[in-house]
Amino acid sequence: MRERSRSVKRFSGWAPPAVFLIIRPMDRAEGPRPVGRRPSKTMNQEFGDPAAGHGPGERPPLRLSPGIPTGGGEFSDSGASRGRPSEAGWTRSGEGGPGFPPPRRPERRRSRFWSVLVGLMIVIGLGGLALLILVGTFLAPLFGGRGSGLLGDFGLHGKEIALLRIDGTIVPGPYYDFWIKTLRALREQRNLRGVLLRIDSPGGTVGASQELHDEVLKLRREAGKTVYVSMGDVAASGAYYIAVAADRIFANRGTLTGSVGVISTTYHVEGLAEKAGVGFEVIKKGRFKDAGSLFRPMTEEERRVFDLLINNSYEQFVEDVLTQRRTRLEESLQDFEARALWEEFLFERPEAPDARNFLLQIADGRAYTGEQALRLGLIDELGSLSHALARMTDELGIVGRPAVYEPQMRVTIFDLLTARIDKVLPQSLSHPSLQYRMLPF
Repeated sequence: MRERSRSVKRFSGWAPPAVFLIIRPMDRAEGPRPVGRRPSKTMNQEFGDPAAGHGPGERPPLRLSPGIPTGGGEFSDSGASRGRPSEAGWTRSGEGGPGFPPPRRPERRRSRFWSVLVGLMIVIGLGGLALLILVGTFLAPLFGGRGSGLLGDFGLHGKEIALLRIDGTIVPGPYYDFWIKTLRALREQRNLRGVLLRIDSPGGTVGASQELHDEVLKLRREAGKTVYVSMGDVAASGAYYIAVAADRIFANRGTLTGSVGVISTTYHVEGLAEKAGVGFEVIKKGRFKDAGSLFRPMTEEERRVFDLLINNSYEQFVEDVLTQRRTRLEESLQDFEARALWEEFLFERPEAPDARNFLLQIADGRAYTGEQALRLGLIDELGSLSHALARMTDELGIVGRPAVYEPQMRVTIFDLLTARIDKVLPQSLSHPSLQYRMLPF
């Protein structure tokens, strides 16, 4: 007790008055010690330790909070020295001393590191996406990508032949809009003398195929352009519908073409909906308003209504083919009669053989190879794209290599990000539709 009192007097005579505000006794009633390292062994021997056996009537040791200014420095909390206080009092900062070690700093949680890392990755990803959109928007037109752009000025380039590619399913959408706008723009080009269509498509919807067919006819009749068609791997059904509007049709020997017919496909999911507990209720005015619904089978009366639609669309297809190909069909009919080729193609000889009845035998929905289509009068000549281009060059009287312009559809990344999903999924998933389309094998 005497040693403890001397220590207190020594401290009281040296520290400034402000220091007394932070000196307080440590009472057992205050609870456990603050979080931190225990005092050193030397301090416990000097001042005593309540945990070492101080009685309830004994005065607990005094503590000095580290870091309090003392007129020319700080009390040392570095723990460099654990000895007795100096004669002048507590040692100052940089000299070492027996001060209590500072409380242990709370460790940073690892979750903070991962939060910062994830946040940084999100910021970098969003910034990269924004930069990609910006660059694609300005640079994609320069590289002739596929998208919403159209044509350059034919007059400036002096082009004489245009090559337009029609590939993929023919349905309303960005590609379809590009084909329509391009055909209309080609009609306005005075220096343009011929248009070569490269078609590689299984067909598509009835309306889209008919509109392209009409635009090709206008290109020939109103603008006086020579139009040839070169078929790729497939040019069937609606694609063949477009081809018959041209002046001349070329195909490879193994090209699949023909498939003159109409199809409508619907899906029934009533069983799946029932298992999933999904109900469906229709409020309608008109007994056929929900014909072709996905959630119930089609009635016989509704089926007859759809038959009327399909038959009418089929007649339109046949009449347009007959109008454009009558001469070639009559020539093929004469060859069939002379060589008795009906059984070879699994046809039934009509009672009154003429171009229309002959076409009805052909137009049973089947596809034909290029060689078969030539014998049936559906195409004019076998040959590749380069062969068709050479024949057009000769017909137009162009000397040397022709100047060919190929319109390109230009797309930006913004177009891809804003594309509608219903233009990607089959239309039969959203509503019934009539299609001039060849189904895959």
